[in-house]
Amino acid sequence: MLTASTLGVLPRATDTIDAGGSNVSETSRPRRAFHSPELSLMSWFTSDRERRLWFWALAVVVAIYSTLGLAGTLAEALRERNQLDDVFFALRMATDPAHRTHLFEYGLVAVLIYQALAERRRGGGRVRAPAALALGLTVLLGWLDEGIQWILPNRVYDIVDVGFNALAGFMAIAASLVLARACAAVQRRRLSARQ
Repeated sequence: MLTASTLGVLPRATDTIDAGGSNVSETSRPRRAFHSPELSLMSWFTSDRERRLWFWALAVVVAIYSTLGLAGTLAEALRERNQLDDVFFALRMATDPAHRTHLFEYGLVAVLIYQALAERRRGGGRVRAPAALALGLTVLLGWLDEGIQWILPNRVYDIVDVGFNALAGFMAIAASLVLARACAAVQRRRLSARQ
């Protein structure tokens, strides 16, 4: 949090003030806000859990983006061996198995972002609609994914993939919300049964 003290407007407790009211601290260089312990990395987050959630969301996005060049090669190798459909047996949908990865990847990204934003809200941060914001961020990240693919020589930009990314984010966030409400209802019933 920025305060008058961290911005150098007010003296810190460790500063020495002379009789004329001038600051004569050990160093005469101006204090900068980014040197303040109050502006450490942790102060960007409302809790340690929020920090961890953002870290994992970033890790998943980096993993997705870093495998863009490899994904096409891997899918082709599996397709040649007739194993691509076997790899995605849990996601039987009327779609190309290569598109099924979007459901998992961007579903996970959406849930991590949603949980981080919800945690920020619980910690007093100003987040009006965590689910909508998480979906918007997920769609933007998915669109960036397709933009990177447009640049890569062995990949192509496909607006359908952007749609799959958005669908995956929507389904994952909706499932997370439904599950949270169901868990809350079960907890309320348990508490009322104990009383």
